[in-house]
Amino acid sequence: MFNVLLIILFSSILLYIINTIVIYIGTFQLNYLTTQNLQKVSVLVALRNEAKTLESCVKSLINLDYPEHLIEFILINDRSTDATPEIIDDLKKRSPNIKTIHINHSIRNLSGKANAIAQGIQHASGEIMLVTDGDCVVPASWAKTHVSYYTKDVGIVSGFTLLNDKNDKTSLFGKIQSLDWAYLLSIGSGAIGFGKPLSVIGNNFSFRKAAYDVVGGYQKMGFTIIEDFTLMKSLLKHTHWQVRYPINSKMLSRRQRSRTIR
Repeated sequence: MFNVLLIILFSSILLYIINTIVIYIGTFQLNYLTTQNLQKVSVLVALRNEAKTLESCVKSLINLDYPEHLIEFILINDRSTDATPEIIDDLKKRSPNIKTIHINHSIRNLSGKANAIAQGIQHASGEIMLVTDGDCVVPASWAKTHVSYYTKDVGIVSGFTLLNDKNDKTSLFGKIQSLDWAYLLSIGSGAIGFGKPLSVIGNNFSFRKAAYDVVGGYQKMGFTIIEDFTLMKSLLKHTHWQVRYPINSKMLSRRQRSRTIR
């Protein structure tokens, strides 16, 4: 019995090493073209009970290095029961580019974040939709770097999200979570390097509005709790648009880690 367990253990370790090597090789295939063409951007933030983290998120958005006439921020309150509605209405006063939406119903066949994003897009005027969450903070270069990957054949771009800084005082539990995120996101990026898109990350991705419209939006896709993945698969299946998943620190966002295992 012990020998069997030992074989299983070493086999698992070997498979993990092989998988890691394949991912690593895949990331070196990411030789993406970029453009300097700055397009109109709408930043969508779906919010439900984000009162504790919302201000830091919006502050990072307001400080983005992007022309003010080419960017707007759409804060979508999805029936929060904490102070989120009051906070976003107050934050709106800080920038003329902030729009606030208070959702009180669901689009048919939609729920959760997909419903919130779909309703936010109805008020968006940008050519590129950028999506993040209320517990995330983005660098000043975030929007400009995302947009730089939108050459004429690209429909969706994903970035990385980590849970801690390299030298911060995050607990071991927090660092394990961050390592887990980094590994999973690297799988997605490395797979695209081999021409096999597997995923994008819902709190740090963007998509071309024209591509979203071609597939009928989330309304046409129907119910989903993985709206980012569903959109990517729809674009790949029904359109010619391509996916980009660069490993680029200039578009790296950071979010709050879970405090407990539960």
